[in-house]
Amino acid sequence: MNLLLSIKLIIRNWWRNKLYFFISLFSLTIGLACTNLLVTFFIHEYNIESTNPNRENIYILRQDSPMEEGEKVTYIATDAANQIKNNYAEIESMLCMNTLTSSHYEYEGNKIANALVLQADSTLQNFFDYETKEGNLQQALNTPDKVALSEAYAQKVFGNKNCIGEVIESIDAKGGRKTYQIAAVLKERPQSFLQFDMLTAIDDSFYGGATLLKLPAETDASVLQTKIKEDKIPTLMPGKTDYYIEPIKEIYFASKSKSEQQQLPYLHQTNVELLYIALISALLVLMIACFNYSNLNFTRTLQQLKMIHIEKLMGAKLKEIRLQLFLDAIFMVLISFILALLLINDILILFNEALNVHLPYQFFFSWQVLPLLLVFVLLLAVVPGIYISHRLSRQSLSEYRKQYTGQNRQRLVWALVTIQFIFSLGLIYATITAQNQMNLIKNRAFRYENTIEIGDMFSGPALYPFQQKLAQVKGIEAMTLSTNSVLGGFIT
Repeated sequence: MNLLLSIKLIIRNWWRNKLYFFISLFSLTIGLACTNLLVTFFIHEYNIESTNPNRENIYILRQDSPMEEGEKVTYIATDAANQIKNNYAEIESMLCMNTLTSSHYEYEGNKIANALVLQADSTLQNFFDYETKEGNLQQALNTPDKVALSEAYAQKVFGNKNCIGEVIESIDAKGGRKTYQIAAVLKERPQSFLQFDMLTAIDDSFYGGATLLKLPAETDASVLQTKIKEDKIPTLMPGKTDYYIEPIKEIYFASKSKSEQQQLPYLHQTNVELLYIALISALLVLMIACFNYSNLNFTRTLQQLKMIHIEKLMGAKLKEIRLQLFLDAIFMVLISFILALLLINDILILFNEALNVHLPYQFFFSWQVLPLLLVFVLLLAVVPGIYISHRLSRQSLSEYRKQYTGQNRQRLVWALVTIQFIFSLGLIYATITAQNQMNLIKNRAFRYENTIEIGDMFSGPALYPFQQKLAQVKGIEAMTLSTNSVLGGFIT
């Protein structure tokens, strides 16, 4: 019996038991899709900046929050950042950055998609190795009226058109306009710590923001931190707050906190609890799929044994029968794996939207993921394949009936179904808990319903006469003046 004949017999057996085959295939495909997706998500988020050779030498400078005891903020004033940079030779390079806010952006008089604009020092390339698709990045980092666009944003606004030299206008809340000339388009950078649509240089009005430090490999960050504290570099509340030098993973592995500080939109941050929940969920889903697959396979095992004994009577050798059973298990898993990848391609957009992540489909075929997935699938296919081929090829019909039929079969099926049911309850409970948390966040957001915010922290006394005019307008229930936004993005 050659290989081709074995494949024909496998396909014929699948078709003879097509109901169980398709249910098993569907169950295994769903299980592998969920497992691969969640495991890949874990790897993607856990290995942020994995390709960056400077990853272990990049630290973020933080200080105690003046408003919440025990919490830290990433905001560092420009004067304090410059003083730290100039006073300590241990600092190889410093990167200061913050966002620019505008009401909207226009191109050739037409409103375009809103953008996340990042101001950054010219030292950006010392920390992160951005590559240009077109243009010159250093022009954007050295000239405040020039910008570099991310590849995704350039595609969204300009399509396939070469946009180098084009001009984008920024319009603020007061109607003020500022023009930016496009100097570069940046290639997408996978697993990037920074997130932005447009990148421009810091100008004279820059007041402060997040500050990164690049230290030599042999530098002890804790020693430098102690020096800064002892020198009493000014903080937000001098004498009451201190500075801290921490690896950037302290920021992007954000843990659950009572802090009201907003997440910085330009820094990639992931809830570490969510990562481990994803990994545990992946294992539970895989176990459910395997138990379901095993349970269904018991039904068609008797048919396989009958086929084996017929083949033995026809002169088939034990080695050939084992090969056939081995290939049966291998092909089932490989087909399920391919279908799982196709399914992931279809649902990835929904997954990214649900978790607010940017997991690209190409990442499944990267060196970080594909070898692991192949080893995983290989083990999933080969180990059961070897076991089934050796066990079934030696087992007689009477032995099978004795072990796997009647009460013995019922007890085994009951055990598999019970374990599967327990895992399913765990996943359902986790899903309900996550949904309740989402509903809680939505309900808290309703407190701002029918609330309109006008002006910004720079509006000042100009809003007083406007408030008096609004007092004469019917339909306004209440008004209040504030020195900051309801969703203030500085430190609160």
